[in-house]
Amino acid sequence: MAMLLWVSAMVAGWVEPRFRLVWPTLAWRGLEAIATALTIVIIVYSPWGRRSGAHFNPALTLTFLALNRIAIWDAVLYSAFQVVGAVIGLLVAGLILGAALREPPVTWIVTRPGRFGVWPAFFAEFVVAFIFMRTILWMGGRPAVMRLTGVFAGALAFLCVCFEKPVSGFSINPARSFASAVASGQWTAFWIYLVAPPAGMLAAAWIAQFQANTPMLLCAKLVHSYNKRCIHCGHVPRRTLTQSAP
Repeated sequence: MAMLLWVSAMVAGWVEPRFRLVWPTLAWRGLEAIATALTIVIIVYSPWGRRSGAHFNPALTLTFLALNRIAIWDAVLYSAFQVVGAVIGLLVAGLILGAALREPPVTWIVTRPGRFGVWPAFFAEFVVAFIFMRTILWMGGRPAVMRLTGVFAGALAFLCVCFEKPVSGFSINPARSFASAVASGQWTAFWIYLVAPPAGMLAAAWIAQFQANTPMLLCAKLVHSYNKRCIHCGHVPRRTLTQSAP
């Protein structure tokens, strides 16, 4: 899933500089935002996403671990493979696209602060991560809308690419920024993308825990598949329970 997300980022990062002279920057960014949003929605609602929980972000997995929604070894393995998937996906893209991806102006799609500087970039990453996690927890606790969690996650990504990307590059994902830094050797302000997304998501979870009267997502899956056993919350399909009954 991390590799699929990287395909979207790779294509967007490679094409954007080549169309900037043809289309206005905001118009192109809108198309890039649509591609990113659709990729997230596809991942969340895909059979693999429904089975695993669609964790393509270590910050998300860490937050679910802090909420006791996922076992520690599952969280460790999820995070490790998210990083590995991001690195492999980017390196494969480098082999396919060659210098077009590896050299300026794309340069392995490195995330770096925009023209406003380091601290605005940190704040922007923190805020979007906070909003992202808060939305997931809020929607996941409401049966009437919980199945739309993936759609709202994609919509948030769309808005962030359109309006937040010029400030921080829009990472919200330590694995995504790590892969670019490893491939390019450029670690400029990498700490922002390592610290801000987990901090923002953990802050959202911490606040949600103190809102006792507010329903909250009880599983580590963004969209629960009720016809399959869940490794996180222990859900067993009713049909399976019926078949196993004496």
